[in-house]
Amino acid sequence: MSDPNIYQQLNTFTLSNVPAEDIMNITDKTHLQFQNEFDLERYNLINQASNRTGQIMPNQGSVQKYIQTTNDEQAVVRPPKGEVWEIMGISVNNSEAPSGSQSYYFYYSTDATIATNPVPGANNDMFVSSINSASTNLAWETLSEDFVPRAVIATNEVFPRLYNSFGTMPVGAVCNWIVAYVRRY
Repeated sequence: MSDPNIYQQLNTFTLSNVPAEDIMNITDKTHLQFQNEFDLERYNLINQASNRTGQIMPNQGSVQKYIQTTNDEQAVVRPPKGEVWEIMGISVNNSEAPSGSQSYYFYYSTDATIATNPVPGANNDMFVSSINSASTNLAWETLSEDFVPRAVIATNEVFPRLYNSFGTMPVGAVCNWIVAYVRRY
């Protein structure tokens, strides 16, 4: 099933702003067959031209804040469909100092694990690491030493869930998870 209209479907975008999900929606339907060889070459050309090669994409990244206000919430670090993020750093800033040692957790999750438990836990999610600290601010160096693995990759299907248990946090405290990432796809 040759797709001569791929350029018509993408012509409203430039290389710098074509959503990964749009490329994925067009290309994922293609069967790996000889008669689709020309389409596969075009898809490869489009991916190469838009820097979707698995390397870090130029000018594609951000620093995002995920706010957690209670122990019934979590920070879900989830890229849009078709994107892959490499997380460069994570920090935690609490609006108020804990009254004692506070627990912070890192899990990998999927839609299925979120559906069964809105708060991450080792029974449903893949437990990666945890750290206890009485500090108000935890920098990447502190978290990465015992908390975060060296290479943190996030996709729309498998993504980090970060969690503060709020065990020793004052009422009304806010936990800000700050996540810096670059795109690989």
